Amino acid sequence: MLMELFDLLEPQINTIYNKYGNSKISIHCTQHISEIKQLQPHAFILGYKEYRNSSIESKIKIADIFRNSLSQFHRPSQSISIVDIGNCIQGKTIRESYIILQEVLKILKEFQIPIIIIGGSHESLYYISKEILKKIAFPSVTCIDSKIDFEIENEDFSHSNFIHKLIAITDTLRLINIGYQEYLCSHKTIEWFKSHYFPLLRLGKVRQKIIDTEPFIRDSHIVSIDASSIRYSDIFSHANPNGLYAEEACQLAWYSGYSQNLKIFCVHDVTINESSKEITSTLISQILWHVLDGISQQKNKKCDFYAEKFTKYYVQNSFLDHDITFFENILTKQLWVEVPLKNKKKKRIIPCSTIDYQEFLNNNLSENWLLEFNRLYNK
Repeated sequence: MLMELFDLLEPQINTIYNKYGNSKISIHCTQHISEIKQLQPHAFILGYKEYRNSSIESKIKIADIFRNSLSQFHRPSQSISIVDIGNCIQGKTIRESYIILQEVLKILKEFQIPIIIIGGSHESLYYISKEILKKIAFPSVTCIDSKIDFEIENEDFSHSNFIHKLIAITDTLRLINIGYQEYLCSHKTIEWFKSHYFPLLRLGKVRQKIIDTEPFIRDSHIVSIDASSIRYSDIFSHANPNGLYAEEACQLAWYSGYSQNLKIFCVHDVTINESSKEITSTLISQILWHVLDGISQQKNKKCDFYAEKFTKYYVQNSFLDHDITFFENILTKQLWVEVPLKNKKKKRIIPCSTIDYQEFLNNNLSENWLLEFNRLYNK
């Protein structure tokens, strides 16, 4: 029997957006495909509640309360159509919850617009990626997290140990960690990450120059924020005194929304109690708003690097026996660089910064380009 979207979701009641006539942000609430098609949305919002494979204890679920804060915000910079389809129903077992989430995503991804998932524990990222990354030649996932959720000698699957399954989805997967804190990660795990040529951006580096994160996020089809990556003074969710400031988390969220690659943006592992409910839900809603604002300001939906809106540059480098090709978007001034492959029929083009471009002009190889070159050539 074919499942309808509303069969997989909690029944929608008179939501907060409709409850207040003066709601400043325009969000439509429906679980019917025919209505969604008529609305022609630019983004979906989905709540998810499954925490049973996590050590997090929270009687209040962020998937139930973030809408209260979001309804008080003004619309993004440019007018867009947003559809909130409500919350996934929780399965009788954890496995059933994962399957329900995947079934919802299978339906929504046909619209080919970003899906914003709020709630649940971080290991669900594996099931999200397994569904969303199908048929993508060079999939990329960014985890904004204070830890690297991989215990090398432990095969258990949980919110703090799922990366071993995530990278097994496809051998072309590029995994990026932004905001890790070294004292929270084992040296073995860090060395493993580096040995697989996956980009690692330590919290201090993010704080020093947050714009350096943008090319990595622009390359990502899925961006996931673990609430533990945000300092306790800003979110009251995890007992971690260090982490991203609230405005930094919002900036990363905006980069995510502005990326033409974005298919999924999710916020995981949010723990809430009654005293912290208001500040935590407000920040999560602000992060969500910045994703929506980024989506509203996208200049191009697809990157056609051989279209007139791109300028092509050929740069010589003494380390290489052929020129390296750069592409610049005339409108946004964003840059991409081609990474040579063994199979010359395929193309791998990754976002880069003006600093990366300058490195090549100065006869050097940028770290971003070199990591991806080595990763693909060492398969």
